[in-house]
Amino acid sequence: MFTQYRILIAPSIFLFILPFTHTVALRLSMLGIAFLTALYIWHKEEHPSLPLKLPLLLTALISLASVFWAIDPSYSFGEVKNELGYTFLAFFTFFILTKSDRELRVFGGALLVGTIVMISLGLGAYLMEGRWNETGYQGGVHDFSTYVVFMIPVLIFACFYTKRLYCRLTIIALTSLLIVAGYFTLQRIMWPGIAVVLLTVSVLLIAASSLHKIIKITSGIVVLFICIALLPVGLTAKNNTPYTSLSGMYDVIKNDPRVDGIWGASITGIEQAPLLGVGYGRRSFVKAYPELKVDLGWHTHNIILDKTVQTGIIGAIIFTFLMACIIRQFWLAFRASLSREMLLLSLCGIALVLAMLIVNMTNHSFVRHSSLLFWSLLGISLGYSFRQKKPLSS
Repeated sequence: MFTQYRILIAPSIFLFILPFTHTVALRLSMLGIAFLTALYIWHKEEHPSLPLKLPLLLTALISLASVFWAIDPSYSFGEVKNELGYTFLAFFTFFILTKSDRELRVFGGALLVGTIVMISLGLGAYLMEGRWNETGYQGGVHDFSTYVVFMIPVLIFACFYTKRLYCRLTIIALTSLLIVAGYFTLQRIMWPGIAVVLLTVSVLLIAASSLHKIIKITSGIVVLFICIALLPVGLTAKNNTPYTSLSGMYDVIKNDPRVDGIWGASITGIEQAPLLGVGYGRRSFVKAYPELKVDLGWHTHNIILDKTVQTGIIGAIIFTFLMACIIRQFWLAFRASLSREMLLLSLCGIALVLAMLIVNMTNHSFVRHSSLLFWSLLGISLGYSFRQKKPLSS
């Protein structure tokens, strides 16, 4: 029994410690061991063809090419290594290693244990100090709120996947506590991210069910109402805006420094190097245009603007193409679902991608361990899906 599971030890440790800050050395060591294991299995065993080859290749090419015209080539090269090299290794590793329900359960268990510790650290520090601890192992407010949004689809899948009532109740309680912990980060964009996850999963689940048409429509309206009701929660917490005051919420959005400040400066910067950008890496923006620096403006606080500043319009198009290809893979899996597990995994995968894009519209947290988590989850999901009876085309 131990022999069967020992190859999963390193990747499981990696998934467990992945969300914690200050664990870079251990995290990358476990990823390296897991990657070598996956490479050996890839060489020795038959496996499905790796998906997303073309968009991943284009992403790597434009990012590496940007080093040659970057404002700071050494910085951009280091960012390519950290943000693309390690994340692509994680995707490959978990795609190769996730072959059956056994890996799905082990990796899911590692993620859930990590979630329990993250909640304990976040809530514990907040209750003791009365504020969010930015330097704790649970990470700062941006990292933790992004983690919450990324884990909601995982927890939804786990809740449906398990057949034991006490496990489902435990996962529901864990999800509730995770959202409560996320509330204390006061990150407004977290709530649209959660709403997108709930809406996507609910709509696709309703569409795939055999319910009567009227029941489907009614259920969809109820879910949509709940998701819309979630959106003002973040504004209420951070700005003391009355929940029913639409004008108050509009003023908060209108007066946000990102609207005219950071985003305006970003567009000005893009106009100076529209096609190819100024080099890969978030800090390339302030390195290239120090005269445009505004409050909070060392990067663009928007993932699309960031990609455009770094690698130009070409890079932004390639990034959009990559995200579209990922969604397409999950959509094909959803349409071809031969099992309940495959159906749930595919719709949660679509929700994950959409939520990632939403939470990075007002910030850019799709870096370091958040990016590693995203690509690891994609590898697990697509690795499992591609090993069903009807493998998907790559």
